[in-house]
Amino acid sequence: MPVAPADTVTQLRAEVDDMMCLLQPEFFDAVGAHYRDFHQIEDDEVITLLDTARHEFAKRASPRRQEE
Repeated sequence: MPVAPADTVTQLRAEVDDMMCLLQPEFFDAVGAHYRDFHQIEDDEVITLLDTARHEFAKRASPRRQEE
């Protein structure tokens, strides 16, 4: 993850096999405070992005057919 409070990183490390957190600021107020652009997006946009990612992943994961 890009940024998280140090205590959260410690708790999560106990739950996962491997984890990387790039920034653990001493004073952590809100996630959005650590990004240049952290605007709110509508649910429809999130759904579209997730659908697109799912389709792209499925295309890459499926074996390619060899044309004869």
